[in-house]
Amino acid sequence: MHLKRHSPQTLGSDLGEIKLKSPAIKTALPGPQASKWISTDRTYVSPSYSRIYPLVVKKAQGVWVQDMDDNIFLDFTAGIAACATGHCHPRVVKAIKEQAERLVHMSGTDFYYAPQIALAEKLASLAPGEGDKKVYFGNSGAEAVEAAFKLARYHTRGELNIAFFGAFHGRTMGALSLTASKTIQKKHYYPFVPGITHIPYAYCYRCPYNLCYPRCGVECVRWVEDTLFRTTMPPEQVAAIFVEPIQGEGGYIVPPPEFHARLYEIARELLSRPDAAKLGGDKREVAILISDLRNFTSISESVSPEATITILNRYFSHMIQVIQGHRGIVVDFFGDGVLVFFDPLGGPIAPAIHQAVQCALEMQKEMGSFNSEIKKHGLPELAMGVGLNAGQVVVGNIGSEARAKYGIVGSAVNVTQRIQEVAKGGEVVLTESILQRAKQVLIINRSFELKLKGIRKPVKLHVVQP
Repeated sequence: MHLKRHSPQTLGSDLGEIKLKSPAIKTALPGPQASKWISTDRTYVSPSYSRIYPLVVKKAQGVWVQDMDDNIFLDFTAGIAACATGHCHPRVVKAIKEQAERLVHMSGTDFYYAPQIALAEKLASLAPGEGDKKVYFGNSGAEAVEAAFKLARYHTRGELNIAFFGAFHGRTMGALSLTASKTIQKKHYYPFVPGITHIPYAYCYRCPYNLCYPRCGVECVRWVEDTLFRTTMPPEQVAAIFVEPIQGEGGYIVPPPEFHARLYEIARELLSRPDAAKLGGDKREVAILISDLRNFTSISESVSPEATITILNRYFSHMIQVIQGHRGIVVDFFGDGVLVFFDPLGGPIAPAIHQAVQCALEMQKEMGSFNSEIKKHGLPELAMGVGLNAGQVVVGNIGSEARAKYGIVGSAVNVTQRIQEVAKGGEVVLTESILQRAKQVLIINRSFELKLKGIRKPVKLHVVQP
């Protein structure tokens, strides 16, 4: 649809056909009428709206906006990129009026409506790329991101995702989990959706790898395959890569031309792996960590359900930050417990064990910060026990075709759970398989043998404290 441009000097008939070459300001800003509306807004409208200027709009046409005090402004925002045709373009207004006379609302999720189908057909014809297209209608960018998030996980059965530092994808919980623009946007909302790894965007002017384009060979993409997939993120479990064509809140960063093409190749390779979405897995030797709060059941009975949730959310927020900092993969939460494993990804097991040990010790230290935080709110202090073990497990998609998740199974996991149960609050209890590969970084407080349920021979265990 081609639309004729409004004259930039003329307001429409609704605004009196006033011809302008510049804005016309009649009052101090905001004017008396605008100030009244702003005061009422503060009383009744959610403070979550982040207004950047005290403009109270009465009407607009083309590029001109009139406020409640009849001041005239030149609009450079185009409705934050939503009104590129100009305000109240006659053809847009005509289409809205005609539609309102036929039907104002129907539920497109329950019934069919011809204009919705026709619009989907038009959008599909315009969408780039090969193959058939289908259209999902949403109310916002954040809703579109949430839909993509769910679709990717459902289709691939993967639980890991890649996003970028500086990205803004929205403020709903999934979209905010992918966002990494400003810390204020995430403050007080932890824990977020797990399994998201943020990596540097292709910011050539301030290259995070200290290289120069084009001699770098687009290192920011090569790093994903050469480092990320080899050290931290099993590629077969990646569900999606969330990336902005041009970063906005990150600083209006335009990546080099090859950046998105190379990312697309990685995504296509991930989707082409026939075993990515299948149930089952492969046998690996990994380090396993299980933590659990001591006496939390009795404590939760003495406080309100709301306080219980507050305690758990803050506890998990502290622990997940530590776990992710040591490249641990969170498999599951069970009550107040956490199951984590450290995968060598085809390399020797020793580095993964070192990561697990350092993670366990730091988690115990972090309990001090956690207890200081909840104590300020009149909540009781807590203690945590941690069990560490290493052994053969099956890593992969576990469950059914209807519902599966990435996880680990095997006797080594069961042994770790038994070990965790004997750890007192503040202790890290580990097996001989951990000790033999991490002697140089551990100070053992005491050692003992214990007959564990389901294990024939006594198991030698060692206690360390941070």
